Amino acid sequence: MTVTNLRSLPCLERNEYLQIGTPQAHEGWGVESSLTDLDGNFGEPRIETTWQKGEVRVQDIRYPALFDANIASAPKDVKPCEHYYWEGSKYDED
Repeated sequence: MTVTNLRSLPCLERNEYLQIGTPQAHEGWGVESSLTDLDGNFGEPRIETTWQKGEVRVQDIRYPALFDANIASAPKDVKPCEHYYWEGSKYDED
């Protein structure tokens, strides 16, 4: 059986895990899964990315505003981003 431990991460801690802003950014991490659902076909419009390094995963969720070509800069997200740290552990059942 696999148990998943999940906890919310503030943006700064998420950046520390992925080493954002350093030459080693994302080193050893790969994208395990991703979802881009800007039309909201599977719930609220969002972009999800799950980064994996060994048994450790960091999940990012963004809620972007719809793009408008008439706006000179990219619109801000409609909700704050979310980040989660999760680690899977395996154990034998008796």
